[in-house]
Amino acid sequence: MNAPYPWLEEAWQALAAHHAQKRLGHAYLLAGREGLGKLALALAFARLALCENAIDGNPCGCCRSCVLQHNGNHPDFALVSPEEDKKSIGIDRIRDLIGFYTLKSHYGRHKVTVLHPAEVMTTNAANALLKLLEEPPPGALFLLVSHRAGQLPATVLSRCQRVALANPDWPTSLAWLEAQGAQRADLADPRTRSLAGAPLSMLRQLESTNVSIHDRIIDVLIGLADRSVGVLDASRRIAGDDARPTVEAIELAVRAVALIAVGEQPRHIHLTPAHERHLQRIANKLNSAGLFTFLDRIVEARATLARSSGVRGADVVENLLFSFARMEPLGTTS
Repeated sequence: MNAPYPWLEEAWQALAAHHAQKRLGHAYLLAGREGLGKLALALAFARLALCENAIDGNPCGCCRSCVLQHNGNHPDFALVSPEEDKKSIGIDRIRDLIGFYTLKSHYGRHKVTVLHPAEVMTTNAANALLKLLEEPPPGALFLLVSHRAGQLPATVLSRCQRVALANPDWPTSLAWLEAQGAQRADLADPRTRSLAGAPLSMLRQLESTNVSIHDRIIDVLIGLADRSVGVLDASRRIAGDDARPTVEAIELAVRAVALIAVGEQPRHIHLTPAHERHLQRIANKLNSAGLFTFLDRIVEARATLARSSGVRGADVVENLLFSFARMEPLGTTS
């Protein structure tokens, strides 16, 4: 079996080698940005660890463990995620997990837990999990999946072997996205949209019939730079239920402007030719020092959204757009 996605092949081979050489640790942290397929990788590795007749580092697919895994009812496997109506993993879920590990393996092999996303554990839940990580039961295998590993307690991080997953380059992502389009007539051409993020995130952007958030943000920023759009109108155009992806998209666009201003090619976002020209126009209009100051304000805005549950996201976005609209034009000095 290959990795679930082509850009995960190296990580898959490393994990499979640990299994084949009987060097499995008791806990692995699969860390990387959202949209890389980390959960699919963890589930594939769980199948391998539980398989009774693995062949050449691959699950056989036909033993009783593989059949049970396929049917979603393997007694030695636990998937721990937030309950449907909650955003966090509470201590009750970890207490259930402790009970899961008090029982011996049904088939005398591993007992595997996939915890996703790990960073949403409450403090009490993380502390309870730590006790399992410090004194793992025989045969225990914990696979923690995290989009933001920096939010996990250092004590948890220190007890996991980290598997860091990087975003593939644009040609790799493009080839995969085009392959999905070849199989689905309803999928937009990836070359016709400004896209950012990991491949699965970009695929979701292509699945939407709406204009992508990155295209909308770029259109709004060029309007503000040209003084053809007011801040309140711009804010309404990009309003959403969750301000965090909007702020992230603003950051990606402004980082692209800053790179273009110094003659560099943005590699963190795929731009259509038209939008690349638009961002060049913004770079030609604005003071580069002001751009970097604005990026600092974006960092502050993200921190505000992360730590303040009562803050109105629309106000954060609006304040950012006011700051962008007031940015000094090229050639001015403070």
